[in-house]
Amino acid sequence: MMSKTMKYTRTRLLSAMALSISSLGAAAQAPDNAPSFTPTENTLLSPAPQLASGPLFPGVLGQALADFDNDGDLDLFVTNSEGLPNYLYLNDGNGHFHDVATQAGVALPDSYAVSVGIGDFNNDGLLDILIGRQTGTSGGPAHPVLLQNMGKNVNQVPVFADVSDASGLSTLAAGTRALGFAVADYNQDGALDMYIAAFDLTNSGDANLPLGTSDPNVLLINKGNRHGIPVFSDRTESAGVAGLKVAGRTPETSDSFWYPHTWSVYASDVDANGLMDIIVMNESPGGVEVYLNQGDGRFSLLEDETLLLAGGWMGIASTDFDGNGTLDYFITNLGAEMDKFGVPPQINIGAAVNPGGQPYHFLLSGTTSRELVDIADSINVTASQTLPAASLGLKPGLQAYGFGWGATFFDADNDGYKDLYWVGAHWAGMPLNGIGRFLHNIEGSSFADITDSANLFNIPAGDAVDFSSANNGYSVLSGDIDNDGDSDLVVINGSDSPAPNATAGIRIFRNINGNNNRQVSVSLHNDSENHFGIGSRVELYVASSDVMASWMDEDDADAHTDDLIQAIIANYESRQLEEIVTTTSSFSAAQPIAVFGLPAKTAFVALKVTWPDGYISYHLVNPHESAVTLRRSHKRHDSRDGKRTDQLRRKHENHTEHQASDSRRSHARQQHAARRARVAMHRIV
Repeated sequence: MMSKTMKYTRTRLLSAMALSISSLGAAAQAPDNAPSFTPTENTLLSPAPQLASGPLFPGVLGQALADFDNDGDLDLFVTNSEGLPNYLYLNDGNGHFHDVATQAGVALPDSYAVSVGIGDFNNDGLLDILIGRQTGTSGGPAHPVLLQNMGKNVNQVPVFADVSDASGLSTLAAGTRALGFAVADYNQDGALDMYIAAFDLTNSGDANLPLGTSDPNVLLINKGNRHGIPVFSDRTESAGVAGLKVAGRTPETSDSFWYPHTWSVYASDVDANGLMDIIVMNESPGGVEVYLNQGDGRFSLLEDETLLLAGGWMGIASTDFDGNGTLDYFITNLGAEMDKFGVPPQINIGAAVNPGGQPYHFLLSGTTSRELVDIADSINVTASQTLPAASLGLKPGLQAYGFGWGATFFDADNDGYKDLYWVGAHWAGMPLNGIGRFLHNIEGSSFADITDSANLFNIPAGDAVDFSSANNGYSVLSGDIDNDGDSDLVVINGSDSPAPNATAGIRIFRNINGNNNRQVSVSLHNDSENHFGIGSRVELYVASSDVMASWMDEDDADAHTDDLIQAIIANYESRQLEEIVTTTSSFSAAQPIAVFGLPAKTAFVALKVTWPDGYISYHLVNPHESAVTLRRSHKRHDSRDGKRTDQLRRKHENHTEHQASDSRRSHARQQHAARRARVAMHRIV
């Protein structure tokens, strides 16, 4: 079998001809039982939010879709501009929300809040909130805020305490303005660290200058709890992750170097070696920087000419979209129309549309050999009949599409393949056509643009379906907000769209998919460290017909559940891979879970979870199981000084002693799952 890199390199040679035929030929048709959504404005939210875009870059607002009160459903936190409160909407379990921000202590009306990160930084089983801020008109502090979740009060409202001073966040360099957070355990000591995307929006006008004001990013390492509060230490310099400096763009400034502004950051194990790496999305003239974790407190920059192309790199989403066992990354950019403007090369934004840059989106295909291969131009995207991408015929595949901000991969119809949705923006005098898109995944090999039939154009209700009518969407997250077994979408719209009826607000697209497929969510709980297992890899395997046939009538299958799991993994029909993360899209964060879609009549399904310390858990999924929680009580015995032990180096080693203990505790449950799987299989056949 040819390698993934070879396959797509070969495909690229034919892309100009084959994809032009596909794009200009028959337009995308919605498949049978295609996903469909119902957009709502604020009818699910009480009270309706009053959002205001900030004065520095109108529209930039973040959100977090997560379970802040630990009641099993997704709540919604949204940042707001100075003078207006943030919102914390608690979910009633059916997708209706009520705001408790003031009672919870997270309203912060005097802050100019723009971005969100989440994580359990003190390992108490509760999700804490990070808020990135900018300098408002009052001139108050703009350092990031850490709000520690203290649990629920007598009214069942989660209460948060500002621990920014005690944790060390308030002592960051005065210029640190956070537009995003990449939360992970970078030194594998069991405590969550954070990497901060720095962008002081007062300098957003640097795009039109030949030189900019430096915005170095920041790495904060969690040193553990002091009186129950996590304490962080700045390790940016020793880790080598402040950023990659760029030179001024005129002869007069070419000897001056500065750190470009960063829109978004993302934590992921890019090279699949068990260590969390960092992906940095920079404003032009910066590129996409990938810092590979060396395991000794230092990171090395992945030297790749394609990744370092200048662009307006803004949002990110990750999954294994083609089911080959490696993670892929979609990164939004300025869009195809940008190269029509003839922007002069001597200003920073001009770097993206001149030699050494590119304005097109990335679809980075991951490999285990420390490579990321951009396949955006070689992936087949069947065009939409309604508002086809303006650059079809000029650019192939995903490169034909317009301006994008936040993005998400999610399985809209639970068919086992992750679909892609992103939001975009447009401005008067700049026809960027950033309307956003929904691309339906066709069995992991191509996409079909069915934005219109899925009712996912981000256009005010009743307005004409036209590029000029679009809202300006900045962030998007996916999750099952109404607990009906399929994923919905939450979009944050800014107030800076030139469309006459566009407004800032929260727009929820409820999934009304009616097929018989199902969804399985996987949550991880470690009672001792990294409570939610951030950085874990969750693999789902669907048994082949040979495995189903051989185990369907096995008389003593109950006694060999572990053998059944291994048989499924060794002889799978299909597989899916997700990484447990929190920060994603742009300016936003999501519940640390893995969500999978399963086609109807799927019976034999196995899970394999590789935890951050290398420990491996297995689970046989019950045919009617929709939510799986895997728990550990393991406590490390090595010191917490950041040094890697032999146990941590052997990422994929099977820790048999712990697994035997887990197996004994779950043996009865797994036997029951095996019986249910065989019964379901008999019914299917």
